[in-house]
Amino acid sequence: ITPVAVKKFKVLWVKTNHPALTARVESMRKKPGAYRLKVRFGPLAKPGKINAKVTVHTDLPHAKDLSISVFGRVVEPTQADDQGSQS
Repeated sequence: ITPVAVKKFKVLWVKTNHPALTARVESMRKKPGAYRLKVRFGPLAKPGKINAKVTVHTDLPHAKDLSISVFGRVVEPTQADDQGSQS
């Protein structure tokens, strides 16, 4: 997340609306005022379609919340995946 049309801002918190989805934000050392948003599905993610949102809350008075849609499909691991993780 990089400010383009505004001056510097702060990300105050992030949250998701899906129990298997986690999100966190980090300040980028090489780009002051920019943030890296990391989104990850954890072990609670069940096979099937995913339709979730990440909300980023900032200190900008005119744009407090930024909503980001996350969608896709979680698939079950295959035997090949299981064997590859054992070597």
